[in-house]
Amino acid sequence: MHYLGELPEQQQGNLAILAGLHTQLQNAMATLSRAREQQAYLQSLLSQYENLAAAGVPAPGMATASPTETIKAELTRLRNEKADLLARYTAKYPDVVKIDEEIKETEALLAASTQAAGPTKDGAVQESSKSARSSERDATTAQLKSQLEANQLEIQNATEDAEQTKARIAEYQRRLNLTPVREQELADLLRDYDQSKLHYDDLLSKKTQSELATSLERRQQGQRFRIIDRPSLPVKPSSADHVKISLAGLAAGIAVGVALALLVESRDYSLRDEQELRRIFAFPLMIGVPMLLSKVEEQRRSRVKALEWIAGVALCLFVCATEFYVYRRG
Repeated sequence: MHYLGELPEQQQGNLAILAGLHTQLQNAMATLSRAREQQAYLQSLLSQYENLAAAGVPAPGMATASPTETIKAELTRLRNEKADLLARYTAKYPDVVKIDEEIKETEALLAASTQAAGPTKDGAVQESSKSARSSERDATTAQLKSQLEANQLEIQNATEDAEQTKARIAEYQRRLNLTPVREQELADLLRDYDQSKLHYDDLLSKKTQSELATSLERRQQGQRFRIIDRPSLPVKPSSADHVKISLAGLAAGIAVGVALALLVESRDYSLRDEQELRRIFAFPLMIGVPMLLSKVEEQRRSRVKALEWIAGVALCLFVCATEFYVYRRG
């Protein structure tokens, strides 16, 4: 409560309020600028009327523009400004309400000026015309002075509003500047609080565990646990007989090799000597033809023999490596 408005969780709200105050200050400054422009215009118009009243003739450069036409031009400007404001704001916006009042005052001034400048019914003399112009100028001057007073009051109110808004902006900026300091102080407090709470939770947990252990011990008083049958250990290590497995594998390999050799030999129908030829064919041998092989067949036979030797050597190495691995594992 002591640092209300400066806390970290209030930072976003302060920023939003500060943005609204900046907008309000811009509107107040715009109103003040417009009021000062209106004041300068009214003072210029009043000075013009006073000079006309003193000299009795129109001012230089104003021969074609009568006071009534000047007021009409001002009324048109105010109406255009009101239409511009209504395009952005509602009819209840403060600037719109103020410009409505200015339009009403200008319309009253225009009515008074038009009524004072009307012609007489029965063609009065030059002196009556001068008197009418004098009364017209007096009424217009009085109306202008009244508008100047209202404008001065508006400037004063707009200035006070701008000063108050600036003071509030300075206050919220001060709060925003102090927010990091309050955040650091709050972090220090929360850190001490978290440490104390952690210590308290630890002590509470230990207390609960102690009470639970005490209660369990009280409920188990008089009970004793005794091992009836102790676990038995093996007499000797149990493992596979690698020697028997290796011998069985060797015998199986020899048997498979002999069977494959017999199978290949039984399917080979080539003639190797004269006895085989006489045994198969029942006629005497007239001539003997030696085996003639082409280069392609010789190369093929050489490759087959080389592959057979390589396969045999690889098989022997694989068997030896397997036996060594099994021996090392055993």
